[in-house]
Amino acid sequence: MADDFDPYYTWLGIPPKDQPPNHYRLLGVERFESNPDVIENAADRQMAHIRLFQNGPQGDISQKLLNEITSAKLCLLAPAKKAEYDPADSITPMLESAWEHCDFLDSLGFTRYCVSLKDSDPNKVIDVNRRFAERRPDVPLHLGVTEAGLPPDGVIKTRIAFEQLISRGIGDTIRVSLTVPNNSKPEEIQAGRQILADIAAGRVRSVVNYGLPTLNIIACPSCSRVENQAFIELAQQVKEMANYAKEHAITIAVMGCRVNGPGETDDADLGLWCGPNYVNLKRGNAELGAYAYDDILRRLKTELDALIASKS
Repeated sequence: MADDFDPYYTWLGIPPKDQPPNHYRLLGVERFESNPDVIENAADRQMAHIRLFQNGPQGDISQKLLNEITSAKLCLLAPAKKAEYDPADSITPMLESAWEHCDFLDSLGFTRYCVSLKDSDPNKVIDVNRRFAERRPDVPLHLGVTEAGLPPDGVIKTRIAFEQLISRGIGDTIRVSLTVPNNSKPEEIQAGRQILADIAAGRVRSVVNYGLPTLNIIACPSCSRVENQAFIELAQQVKEMANYAKEHAITIAVMGCRVNGPGETDDADLGLWCGPNYVNLKRGNAELGAYAYDDILRRLKTELDALIASKS
């Protein structure tokens, strides 16, 4: 959007400190609002207001914002639709949503688009992309294991998914997501190229089975939303500290920002998401509080010990 014009603030009253707005803020509803009628009406109200500017000098900006509001509405209404599925099944709702969006684009005459279906579990990435390709082999797929974490584990997880999919002709573009500092981001490109070269040459390595009862640490790739680069070091420290629990089927998620972190740690046994000065910690869906970077490892270990004891 134009650098000298702030549509979020000018049109929707969302100040810069709240940007980029989360879905709830964008629609103007209370955080965690779950009533479908409230969400639907709020989205319609926001869109009606934004449409007033479509024929003006910021028409293109208006359209982009309308698209964002539509996406926010669809996302917030997803829980109601997800109730139709087994709560333990995260694949089928993802597939249904992807197929639905493809049908919508097809109805508008769009032909040049691709779909990305990602998860932090490489086995789920394999499953969801295989099933999508069986039904829509005409649609290009962008492959990746999101929040793969630190190398070398993050590279291994990504390799597992890519070997199983690309060797079957599934996938058109790729992304390797590693938790590394910004100046080390070229490692993602190098890893991706090496994996592709190995697959092309038939050098498919033995697959690590992430279904085994072992510790799994996931971490997001650092991006512009990270407010403290100490997040990268923290992810490494968590991995080292938790090594003693490697034989336990426990997932620890380390997320770098306050935008996606709260939601993306929901499926982890222990979740951390980082702000500029504090790290938020939760066990399952229960929030345990915010701790200084110097204190978080100690508190995390306490919760990890308690979790191991509860599973024994």
